[in-house]
Amino acid sequence: MKIYLTLLLVLLSCGPSDLSTDIVIVDVGELDREGIAREIEMIRASEPSVIAIDLQFVERKEHRKDSILASVLRGCKKLVMVSVIEDFTNDKAQYDSLSLPLSDFIVNARIGYANTILEKDDLGTLKKFSVKEVVNGRTEFSFAVQTALAFDSLKTVAFIQSNDR
Repeated sequence: MKIYLTLLLVLLSCGPSDLSTDIVIVDVGELDREGIAREIEMIRASEPSVIAIDLQFVERKEHRKDSILASVLRGCKKLVMVSVIEDFTNDKAQYDSLSLPLSDFIVNARIGYANTILEKDDLGTLKKFSVKEVVNGRTEFSFAVQTALAFDSLKTVAFIQSNDR
């Protein structure tokens, strides 16, 4: 299975007093899990504020490569991984199922769903997103919100409180 349009998002900090708000997007292309682990290690060397990975690792591949990636992910200080709400329609009060990455990959990660709300136009334009949803009685935040929470929790909490969904 090839990886298409997969991105690794990183919020980088230049230092404690010189905070950069740059977002660096790294296309992992068709890298295998060991290759992705090497990319993450290089990014970690820059001491990023947050590493947010918009890749869903839901099935086991090669044990050795899975173990390498899991080890690298455990070493990330602020890690956000992606989940998917099953049967997401954005018009339900609650959903039943959340597809999570493999447990080895999310030991110290925040998890945020990647589902989006596409416009009903010819292009399927993305103009808005759901901040939070209820899944199995538990409030889950979007991938973008979890990434923002990891980066600046005070400003993000204010944003969450100002949005009802």
